[in-house]
Amino acid sequence: SQNLAPWEYFLPFPPLDGSERQNRASVERLRIAATNDREAVLAWLAQWPEDSATYRAYRKEAERCLLWSVLERRKPFSAMTVDDAVAYRGFLADPQPRERWVGPLASRQSSRWKPFQDRLSPRSAQYAETVLRSLCQWLVDVGYLGWNPFGGLRRARHVEEGMAVGRALSEQEWRWVMDFCKRGLDDSQGDPVFFHHARFALRLGYYKGLRISNLAEAQLGHLDRRALCGTEGTIWWL
Repeated sequence: SQNLAPWEYFLPFPPLDGSERQNRASVERLRIAATNDREAVLAWLAQWPEDSATYRAYRKEAERCLLWSVLERRKPFSAMTVDDAVAYRGFLADPQPRERWVGPLASRQSSRWKPFQDRLSPRSAQYAETVLRSLCQWLVDVGYLGWNPFGGLRRARHVEEGMAVGRALSEQEWRWVMDFCKRGLDDSQGDPVFFHHARFALRLGYYKGLRISNLAEAQLGHLDRRALCGTEGTIWWL
């Protein structure tokens, strides 16, 4: 089908699936068991657990680009050129036609699913390019692609944006949370174990800059004490 759908349901036929080997390295160089673009991208994604935030974020960027290449450029993802990468940069800033690409958030099983909820901010577009550049370079390294189309794209100037304060605590709010935990520890009628755990988890997330999903998955076994380069001391790593 050539209708827009999440890629588990989107199955382009040759010559749009990459099986006809445009921009493909020699067979002797191939180091993955992939015969088309979707299989090659899935081989790259297999490096991360399917239920991880990283997997979902990387899948989203790869999926958007693969769908765009087939539906808008009428060519397989693996046949993209630097000109296509430049055009994709413009597309991320304003996905057109909007009725095809943009819509409210919906499940992947819904007929209302769209790859975008709106145009991407400069920071999000820069992130998308970084992911795609890394993906294509990996495909070159394992002998699937002949060249990296995003490697020839001039990197966008670093975007400086303020923190999304709607999703962050102010310094005053952070102090209130820490004071709340301390009051819980001092309260003889409270649950000291709960407040010890809460304070530890909050501090860990604060100092490590973890996503909520990373924080929820963190375990003691993930902590590792390593030598500090250039000194005789050690440091904890998560």
